[in-house]
Amino acid sequence: MTGRINYLFLAAGVALLAVSYIVMYVENDPNGFFALYVCPFTLVGAYCWILFSLLYRSRST
Repeated sequence: MTGRINYLFLAAGVALLAVSYIVMYVENDPNGFFALYVCPFTLVGAYCWILFSLLYRSRST
């Protein structure tokens, strides 16, 4: 069962995805620094964070 913290983690991951795609769009150069070196890592991290947010379960019972 998902709790409030899961939704917060999910929102943070989706926000990071959106920011990464927006930065790549604003840079508008496929060979730019952000498009080649920064955004790929933030995108992979954001997708991993979203997966973590879906699987996270608090320890309190």
